Amino acid sequence: MRDHRVAGDRVATRSVWTGTLARAAGPLPAGAELSADCSMFFTVRDGRIAAQENFDCYRSLDIRVPSVLNTDGMAVPKVRKAPRLTRPERKERTRTDLVAAARRVFERHGFHRASLEQIAEEAGYTKGAVYSNFAGKDELFLAVLDEHIAERVPVYSDIIRRQRTFEGALRAIARHLVALGEEDPAWTPLLVEFWTHASHHAPLRRAVAERNERQLHAIGAFLDELAARHGIAYRLPTPEFVRGSSALARGMGLERLVEPGLPLAELFEEMFVAYCTGLARPAPARARKEKP
Repeated sequence: MRDHRVAGDRVATRSVWTGTLARAAGPLPAGAELSADCSMFFTVRDGRIAAQENFDCYRSLDIRVPSVLNTDGMAVPKVRKAPRLTRPERKERTRTDLVAAARRVFERHGFHRASLEQIAEEAGYTKGAVYSNFAGKDELFLAVLDEHIAERVPVYSDIIRRQRTFEGALRAIARHLVALGEEDPAWTPLLVEFWTHASHHAPLRRAVAERNERQLHAIGAFLDELAARHGIAYRLPTPEFVRGSSALARGMGLERLVEPGLPLAELFEEMFVAYCTGLARPAPARARKEKP
């Protein structure tokens, strides 16, 4: 099993099934390898499974069958095996699997409670595979953080470019941040836990700070583009402008942990827009004239 989620009396699991045909089946010869992604949904009552639904999606096989009406004497086509991965490709796949599994385990248990054994098991590898790719848990979390930044940052460009007004773009960003927090509520407390841990170790603290600065400058570049389009200038350097808005988003994410019933989505949107517009002013006339 690769993953599972629990919501009330419902449990969803995700797993991968593999098997080898003992005998030929249609165009598939004996010995052909089959693989399927499986999702199972359980309803649990009084500690027992009351209902179960299974959904299997078999991965495609490269089988080419001639389109003919008379199949007498037709040769059974061979199943084309996937090309063997090179050693660097296998190593990269293992690393990718470990990083994805690490994020799930870290979010499920927290940074300190999560173990490398749990991560290796989640990914379907041995603990040795972890150590052959990462020096330890700190380095593995940094890889998770790198992946997080690479996925999240480019989205801001699309959000900003789809809005006609400066305030409209700010509200769209705020709603996007709220949606991320609702979809992945474990990320913010996990990040704060790791930051606290890193603050006690100078080399690790520097590694975390470097990634944070990289993210601030990348998002800041999109906000500079937004400001230039609407003739706006920020009262602070753009990375510091982003630093403050990010801190606001993290703080509200932590508030959600202890008071989930509060209307934090609406509250955050208004606070975010107020913060951003309060630090914005019309750009100097010369800057507006030079705008392409």
